[in-house]
Amino acid sequence: MDAPNSHKILSFLALFLLFFLCSTSRPTKAAPQQVVENICKETISYARCIEALGSDPRTKLAENLKALAKISLDLAINNAKDSLAFIKNLLKKKNVRSRSNTGLALIQCSASYQGAIASFKSARTELHEDAMTANYDVKTVVDNADSCDNEMVSRNVRIPLISLRNDQLRLYSSIGYVITNKL
Repeated sequence: MDAPNSHKILSFLALFLLFFLCSTSRPTKAAPQQVVENICKETISYARCIEALGSDPRTKLAENLKALAKISLDLAINNAKDSLAFIKNLLKKKNVRSRSNTGLALIQCSASYQGAIASFKSARTELHEDAMTANYDVKTVVDNADSCDNEMVSRNVRIPLISLRNDQLRLYSSIGYVITNKL
């Protein structure tokens, strides 16, 4: 084999090897649905997580975890606001006196949901500045749901729709926690 041909062959092999290494070492981008499924596997309820995140059409277009975190926190804020409005409407009913056990429990639940909304909003803001703080903020929302539940139990008040809403609050906290923990 003469020298000019060996240089051509070596150059070709080097280029081929370089191309091969570059094409195989590039990380493949997971499809949004696969990312959602992986996140939901780590939450308190896979099925409810898939349903919650799937309720927002932006989820299918989420390009990264930060985008998915923003979507989940937007959903969480809207859900908590809806629950707060529900609680405030119950407080306005004529048969609920503010000093009754039901009234006092609802007042505590109202405060709990105001705190949850503030925590979710703070987490959404922190996404771009400090993911660890966002993670902490979203995790503490569980305390708000627990506070509302505990107040209702301690006052012997049963309002199943609020209990369901507290479970939903825990779900959104879990989703947000799992996502922000990966940022």
